[in-house]
This record gives sequence, structure tokens and C-alpha cells, in this order.
Amino acid sequence: MWRNTSFLQGTHLTLDDGIEQLMGSKRTRSLKKAIYKNYLSQAKRTKNFEPSFILMFIQKIDDVNYLVRLIKRNILLEPTKEFLSDVNMFMDFLLSYYTPKQFTQYFEELTRRNRNLFIDTIRMYKQVLPSLDEQFIKSKCNLDALHDEFIRVANSNRDQKLAMERLIYDKDITKHCVTIDNYNVRVPHTGLELFNWATNLKNCLASYFDEIKYGKTTIYGFFIESRLEFAVEIKNGKIIQANGYNNEKLTEEQSSIKNDWYMKYIYKEKKDVKPKKPLEVGEIDIEGMKRL
Repeated sequence: MWRNTSFLQGTHLTLDDGIEQLMGSKRTRSLKKAIYKNYLSQAKRTKNFEPSFILMFIQKIDDVNYLVRLIKRNILLEPTKEFLSDVNMFMDFLLSYYTPKQFTQYFEELTRRNRNLFIDTIRMYKQVLPSLDEQFIKSKCNLDALHDEFIRVANSNRDQKLAMERLIYDKDITKHCVTIDNYNVRVPHTGLELFNWATNLKNCLASYFDEIKYGKTTIYGFFIESRLEFAVEIKNGKIIQANGYNNEKLTEEQSSIKNDWYMKYIYKEKKDVKPKKPLEVGEIDIEGMKRL
């Protein structure tokens, strides 16, 4: 059973009739043979034949040798009309930056194992499409490279949007921004500053923007001069977590600084909080989650 017959003309068509209409003007023996084998393979696995990818390949690629290679890949997806429309635009995008040979090699890389990466690439492509003309940096034409480039563009867009958003704190928060030993304690004042902290520490600090914005938690950064050494999350007067570069545990010195700061500037204000032993090096409050 053919899943997409919108391009077919006439009634009571045979399999040969359908394949020939699918081929259009490119009616060569090698192409017809490749389509027929693709048909048999799909019918065996799914009892259906989805010709949409084949149709798009034929419409966009003139070289029959490349077409035969593409059709041999037998891309097994169950696409919606919206997804096929997005894939069609993505194919046009590829051919505007890359050669038909590179285009072919891209789809030859697509297998059942990495098809989720392809699906996510199409989703990311649609998301960043309005800004690709200005921000796309031509990468290698393969699944991983293009997926990563679309993520870079998406993150850049997000950074630009959040760069203009400020984080406002009351005095109960900012009064804890002090100097203790050789560390300066600070809070991020914009979305972009928070993203820079996340970049410097190589963690997911940026995901806390909304929680910080709406007063649900506070992130304090501990700096030596202009270098961010580690960050501490405080929620409801308690240390939820404290981690350094790449989520590594704090050193003994850092842990001591963190504990001294907490006991002197935060804990003493929480008269109703039952005393508890400061966290050991790298330890996370049991009520918290290690998200940084």
C-alpha cells in the first residue's frame, strides 16, 4: 500500500505505472531498479511503501548515480505532512550550501540508529530558520556537524534575547555579595552574564534563569579577581549545591570559604533554622538535586 499517492495521475495503476510516474523524466533502468528494490524492502518490513523521500530526491538531484545511491539508503520513517514539508525545506537549504555529492553523503549517513538525530536536526533547523542567513557558519555536511551548528545558532539566539533581560534582587540577596578572604561573591545581573558563568564553569547554570528571575532560587558566584571559581545555589536559606568547574567537587579551601560565608552571612539570619553541620567538600544538600 502506497502511503503517499498525491503525485500519481490516473486510476487502476500498476506498480510499474506508479514507479514510472515517481521517476518523472529520469526514466533510466538503474533508477527504476533502485526504486523497485526500495519498494520491496519497505513492503517486507512495513507492508507499506512511503515514496515521499524518493520523490523529493528525484525532484532535487539531477545526477542519476547520486539518486540511485540515495534511494538505496531506504530511509524508514513514518513522516507527517508537516515533517515532510520541513524536510523539503531542509533539503533546499543543504543544496544552497553544499554540492549534490555532499548532499548524497549526508543522507547516506542516515541509518535506523541515528534517525532520531536526524529528526532532532529537522526540528532545530525549523527553529533557527529565520536567522540562518545571518548566523549559519558552514560546517562539514554530516549529521553531527549540522546538528551541532543548529544548536549553536539556537543558543546564540537565546543568548541575544536574554542579554537584554535583567535579574533584579532585593537587598536581602545582594547584601550577601561580599568579599571573604580573596574571594568576591557576586550574583548575575543579566541573562547573558548567567550564560557566561555557565560557559566558564562548563555546566547548566543557564537553565536557572527563570527560577532566579522569579525569586525561587539564588546563584552566587565566587570570584578571584575576574575569574569565576565556583558557584553556590541558595534556596530558602539553605545550601542546595556547590560545584566548581565542570561540576567538580570543591577543593578543601573552596569548601571552607563557602561554609564560612554561609555561616556568617546567611545562616545567622535564619534564627528559625535548626543548626546543621556545614556541607563537606563536594557534598550536596539532601533536599537538593545536582543540576549544575
